[in-house]
Amino acid sequence: MESSSVLRLGNGLVGTSRQPIADFSKRLHMFSVCIVTYGDYPELISRTLFSLKEHFHGHIKDVRIGLNAVSPETFNVVMKWSGTLHHCPVYVYQEVDNLNVGKYPLMRRMFREEPAVFGDSEFIMWLDDDSYFDGVTDDWWNNVYRELRVHTVVGVRHYIVSRGNQGHGISEQPWYTGKEIPRRHRFEFATGAWWAARTEFIERWDYPFPEVYHNGGDSILGELCRQQGASIGNFVEGAQCHAKCCYKGTTRNNVVHVNVGGREGRRGIGKKTSEEIYPWHFHGEKPQSYEHHNFDLKVYKFDGVHK
Repeated sequence: MESSSVLRLGNGLVGTSRQPIADFSKRLHMFSVCIVTYGDYPELISRTLFSLKEHFHGHIKDVRIGLNAVSPETFNVVMKWSGTLHHCPVYVYQEVDNLNVGKYPLMRRMFREEPAVFGDSEFIMWLDDDSYFDGVTDDWWNNVYRELRVHTVVGVRHYIVSRGNQGHGISEQPWYTGKEIPRRHRFEFATGAWWAARTEFIERWDYPFPEVYHNGGDSILGELCRQQGASIGNFVEGAQCHAKCCYKGTTRNNVVHVNVGGREGRRGIGKKTSEEIYPWHFHGEKPQSYEHHNFDLKVYKFDGVHK
């Protein structure tokens, strides 16, 4: 069980540095692929999971699936798929009463429950349940890896203009290094519907921060990268974003399709609760609602790997 702190996004603790990333062709089992699904959308999670199985690669160490208030149909899809993958261990995470505990609280627990991703996985690859693989090849996985040798985070790069007192809130964080956030500042980040990152960086800065519930986790990760001098790679060759702001109407092959919805649920991931507050909007004392981490979790483990 975890408890949350107020207005401190991350603990600022620097972890032990790892050895430089070795040549991709000589390595296996580097990625933990993590997915969260919500509600009664079995067709969405089916598409995501079976596209992963179709394009499974030996560099996947394990698959982690989080369930937020899922229907019996969605639960059955996930459990059947997990029990029949056989390529790598699969871990399924669910609040004991099947409550919707929020995207980022569940993500945080998925990364940290034993066996934690911080043990042997060099990279985390995240998908929302409305993103999916389509015709990806060995070259696609090679390209993700090559990008992660250069960049700390890889994804579809987006921008959002700062609002409220976000700049003040960020300046109070332990990871703030003095890079100013002017009025109407554009935050640059990899959209949260699909991204990959170096596990060491995620562990070092305690991401996702305990205070983030459903929205804003991707943009605050982008600002963390900027403050720490960590680059974000724009993986436009291997990912197609279907957000209205960037979709050109032409579907490409050999990509991961990234579907970005609006604030009211992101098409299958959840709903923004009316009482949710963005912690990094504010400076000083404000009403908070961050008791989202004190939940009991069931973990289903499928480790019957067939060589």
